[in-house]
Amino acid sequence: MKQALLGIAAIAALIGAPAQAADMPLKAPPPPIVSWTGFYVGLEGGGRWSNPSWDTTCLELGIAGGTCPFGLLGFPAGPTFLANNNPANFNSASLWGGVYGGYNFQVRPTWVVGLEGDFADGNNTKTIAGIPGAEHPGEPTTDTSTVTQTWDAGLRARLGYLVTPSTMLFVSGGGAWTHVSARALCGATTPWCTFTDLNTTSTASATLSGWSVGGGLEYRLASNLLVRGEYRYSQYGNFNYTLFPGLPPALPGNDSIAATLKLNSSTALAGIAYKFGGP
Repeated sequence: MKQALLGIAAIAALIGAPAQAADMPLKAPPPPIVSWTGFYVGLEGGGRWSNPSWDTTCLELGIAGGTCPFGLLGFPAGPTFLANNNPANFNSASLWGGVYGGYNFQVRPTWVVGLEGDFADGNNTKTIAGIPGAEHPGEPTTDTSTVTQTWDAGLRARLGYLVTPSTMLFVSGGGAWTHVSARALCGATTPWCTFTDLNTTSTASATLSGWSVGGGLEYRLASNLLVRGEYRYSQYGNFNYTLFPGLPPALPGNDSIAATLKLNSSTALAGIAYKFGGP
């Protein structure tokens, strides 16, 4: 009898054990650890403000005996012209957009370092009346001058601080490149250009290199989706060029204009990128 009672108690304990286990609260699994480390590619767009400065440095008659910047055989025509509207600013604004990509490495729980490159295009163009340094003050002219900045590119190092696991403040800096052109039109009414230049246009262009710095805020919408807002300032090297280059010195030629272009630009942008790899 005693053994029967012990057997019944054991069976009851076995039956009740699953019920007690079912009543115990389940412990949720720990959330995945999300890392910023990995490659990413994205699209960017915004506005670019271009600030070129055109400084005419020389007016050359283009014939034998011509000197610079004092006209023919030292005749002081150069300074009279060069002092007028020179240098001149060609500030402009443009829509701007392109692609970017890079690699982030989370070196500490709250610190991220990386390398990023981008390529974008815009059309910052400004035209003014006259040619800087080649006009008499107050004299009517149909000359015009134009400066254009098109594509730009950059390669920058980045340093980020994680305000929260999903929000990063960052700064960046590195090399920058852009394409610019300077153009002048000698119109029918002009104080400087000779008959060989009338109603003709001369253009010089180049790819400039320089540096860029910036910063912004980046937010992780999901483990593989990043959005950002950013500001960049870029400063480029000087562009030295000659418009309406003259013929051989022994022959009458165009009245050449030598100038230097200085350029900096500011860009405000938003971007969205896909990050490769999961938590």
